[in-house]
Amino acid sequence: MKKKQIKLPLNTKALMAIVAVFVIVACLLFARTFDAQLYQQRAYSLTQTMEKVVEVVNRTINGEWERLSYVSYAMSEASIADRDGLLAHMNAVYTDLSTPSYTWRLSCIDGSGLLYEWDGNIERWAWPELLLDSCPQQQIVITETGADDAEQMILIYRLPQPVQLTAEELSVTHALITLDMNAFGGLLAVSAFEDNGYSYITDENGMRLYHQQNQAEFMSAYNILAGLQNMTFLYGSSYEELSAALAGGTSYTFEIEREDGRYFVACSPLSFNNWKLFLIVPEVYVSGNTTQMIRTLLIELTAIALLIVLLISLFVWTNSRQTVARQQLAVEEARRASRAKSDFLSRMSHDIRTPLNGIMGMCHIASQQSHDPAVVADCIEKIDISSHQLMSLINDVLDMTRIEHDKIELNNKPIDLGKLLKECAAQIEAQTKESKIIFEKDISSLGHPYVLGDAVLLNQILINLLGNAIKFTPENGRICLRVSDAGDGYCFEVEDTGIGMTEEFLTHLFEPFTQENDDVRTKYKGTGLGLSIVKNLVEKMDGEISVRSTYGEGSCFTVRLPLTKCCEADLPEEKKEKWAPEDLTGMRLLLVEDNDINRMIARTILEEYGVTVDTADNGREALERFKDSPVRHYDLILMDLRMPVMDGIEASRHIRALAREDAGLPIVALTADAFASDERRTREAGMDAHLSKPIDIPQLERLLQKYRRNRTEEWKNDENQNDEA
Repeated sequence: MKKKQIKLPLNTKALMAIVAVFVIVACLLFARTFDAQLYQQRAYSLTQTMEKVVEVVNRTINGEWERLSYVSYAMSEASIADRDGLLAHMNAVYTDLSTPSYTWRLSCIDGSGLLYEWDGNIERWAWPELLLDSCPQQQIVITETGADDAEQMILIYRLPQPVQLTAEELSVTHALITLDMNAFGGLLAVSAFEDNGYSYITDENGMRLYHQQNQAEFMSAYNILAGLQNMTFLYGSSYEELSAALAGGTSYTFEIEREDGRYFVACSPLSFNNWKLFLIVPEVYVSGNTTQMIRTLLIELTAIALLIVLLISLFVWTNSRQTVARQQLAVEEARRASRAKSDFLSRMSHDIRTPLNGIMGMCHIASQQSHDPAVVADCIEKIDISSHQLMSLINDVLDMTRIEHDKIELNNKPIDLGKLLKECAAQIEAQTKESKIIFEKDISSLGHPYVLGDAVLLNQILINLLGNAIKFTPENGRICLRVSDAGDGYCFEVEDTGIGMTEEFLTHLFEPFTQENDDVRTKYKGTGLGLSIVKNLVEKMDGEISVRSTYGEGSCFTVRLPLTKCCEADLPEEKKEKWAPEDLTGMRLLLVEDNDINRMIARTILEEYGVTVDTADNGREALERFKDSPVRHYDLILMDLRMPVMDGIEASRHIRALAREDAGLPIVALTADAFASDERRTREAGMDAHLSKPIDIPQLERLLQKYRRNRTEEWKNDENQNDEA
């Protein structure tokens, strides 16, 4: 009986033949180019070692800068009376900091140039030229000190603000860390090459700054680059390529030859002072492991050549199946992404168009029924409602975007939970009364009400949960807000007798744009983002949120936050300002806005209060108007941010820099940029306040009254001083 032969397809046979030929040719080429490959392997090995050494050095130096930054912060936060207190503070900070694996010293310098060591020693700083204001904030020097010429690395950090001692006319200007280079040099040890190497740190011109004292000298030249220039470069490397790499801030590894043999050289820039690190290793110590590796590789190549023919069929079959599976997975992922995008756009289109349709429709009705004041008033009221719905939608989407890009910043400050809960209740009581819902607040188990936390985020969490409860609770229903001290934090519960949720939906409750069904979405209005925002805010505050719900009976959301207790004395002093209606006639301000409609709206609102308004279309025009106006002509400037020619930030900086008595007049940002980072940017530009669009008219009125009164008092004081003079 003849054995049945398995015939491989022609394409498989051809592929196997090609692979076999390729392996044979590769082995022949490998034998011919052995020396070049060996060089590349050696260079790569040295490059890898150099990268690790540079990483350790850079990480160590960055760690010392962070240590100095902490010293600066600790010194600015402490209240230091005199020099003894300064020395005690330095000793305490040194003790608190974790001790690294090398010798170091902590010190600081005062404005007179005296150096204060952490161990109590005081002496005159030897290099006053390094303390000039023109010097960089961070400096590193290597110097020889002591009778034995021991080398030390000194990191000099100029404090952002001098620290003034409270009981002496003395201020601290710089903080220093001194490293013993003998110990620091251990970071440069090259154990991978049996410590047979030479390490040099040079400046940008190649001048030697440091060489390990326990190493022999590779060259007597003081300039490492000049010494290398006189040696023979091998394997296509050159001194010109070395110079170009150093000038470009990149690493370079090469081999040189001199009378006593061949050496591999690796050089790399360090992350500070434009210094360079050179590592020089004899060829024999670089090649030892590599040679053995290549010999082993030749043996393995022979074995692999025999196995490839047997495995190629299995490889082709397996790879084809995996390729098909990956393609199917990629197609499915693309479809899911497309569906998610389409779903998002569909929902947003619906949710934006719904209030927008109300606004446009009411505008049409009002224009057609302009003769009927009652109809017009009703249309305006409904336009206002639709506008707030549209604004709420935009805010939810922006909040979700900020959360997804990790732009939410915690601002933990002492807060009174009792007061915060009272304010939350006040915000939603009007809605509960309008919806005929019973609202209860239970803080009997609150206990200690004073904690450290972010009042804005906590208020947003509670208002979202309470608003959600109101939305899904029918008339004569009940909503209860309970707060209790849980020992290791606080527990907030929002319970309602609303429509509840099914068990199936609870697993998707906190997903963005999720609501139980389209009927719920249409009937109760909303984006489906509220609970997703709440969950992300809770997690941002290191808390957790859970829910229990029964369909048709109601839901209870529980938020647990690890809020730290504090004292009542820690609470900031409240500034109670009573705003009474005030005639603002006679007040003159400059309104800077590039959008014609926005400019007309703002001007109309301001003129209703009796304010005289001048306008400018961009920051450059505003600057010129202010420069050409008489001193104290304007009481205030309302400044948009995003404008052509010159934006509001730049215009504010130019106004503040003018040599005028009234260059410090109030400048208020009136902009659609509403994030905390935008407000911080306007403050840094010298603006006094930040108003977000759409305009909050009561807030605008309060600002006008505030700055009207402040400016009036300021000018009266100036006039009195002039009269006395």
